[in-house]
Amino acid sequence: EQRYGVKWEFGQGKLETKLGAELSTKEREFSSVVFNDEGELDDENDDFADFDATTDGIDIFATSRWSLSEKFETEIGVRGEFRKQDIRGANFDGSVSRSDEEELQWSPSAHLRWHLSEQNQARLSIARTVRYPEFDQLNPVTLTIDDEKFQGNPQLDPETAWGVDLGFDHFIGDKGVMGLNVFYRRIDDLIELTQQEISSGGTEFDLIRAINNNNRGRITGIEFDASSPMTSLALPNMQGFLNISYLDSEIEDAFLEGVERRFSGQAKYVFNIGFEHELPNVNMSYGMSYQRQGDSEEFEGGEVNRISYDGNLELFCLLYTSDAADEED
Repeated sequence: EQRYGVKWEFGQGKLETKLGAELSTKEREFSSVVFNDEGELDDENDDFADFDATTDGIDIFATSRWSLSEKFETEIGVRGEFRKQDIRGANFDGSVSRSDEEELQWSPSAHLRWHLSEQNQARLSIARTVRYPEFDQLNPVTLTIDDEKFQGNPQLDPETAWGVDLGFDHFIGDKGVMGLNVFYRRIDDLIELTQQEISSGGTEFDLIRAINNNNRGRITGIEFDASSPMTSLALPNMQGFLNISYLDSEIEDAFLEGVERRFSGQAKYVFNIGFEHELPNVNMSYGMSYQRQGDSEEFEGGEVNRISYDGNLELFCLLYTSDAADEED
């Protein structure tokens, strides 16, 4: 992946403006090959697959930040994204597919910040966002994994969303903060997986494919996060953090007309707590984090899979060189 960009900034005081542009190119390749007993490539084996994707992009953006008063400031912007995507795939049956897609997206945004006091502020944001398909979701050929067959869709449209966020932040000293945020998202062209039974060569199997759910969906949620040094425990170099998110969503199933459900694979809640302690005298830090999320359901055509997750505990220790050692090097 390669990116080249330019940016201009002008204005000062109450009004500041930024303009920018970026050119990008991204190339991805995937190959699954099988060799026969003579060591020759067996491109008729159903495990054979070969595909590559090239995406060229042009992005432009403009933002203006305006201090309305000592307590109010606003930022308004717009971003344009052009994508040209070329995908080629070769299947085990000898078929070769090619696709050439172009997409232009405009994403405006507006943010308002209200400084209630030195320690408190409120935020309001309205923005449009774009999420492009992942590389595997664009795969035009059939992959066999654990007796299941997967196939992407090079004609997938990107997901788009209009969102509203309302937040409140309370700052604790120079390094601590607590925040509460509620949000709403209206989703179009949600990317999901569907499953269907097909037959090939007298053998029946399940084919899982990526699709766009053309029904409009919505997400609502609330998030609380906090981060603060442990000064009350006489440990100013120890930073604790906590994050809790609750999510609710609804969309009409792409195949079961009139059936409303949650987004596929979306957990009801996500919880994360931990700390990091820096020891500058010995050039190291250590810490811990614990993550847990609620149950979720995956909807693949007419099949529903219920998934439960265990908690995940991570312990880490980092060693680093001091600034003095870096200067000596």
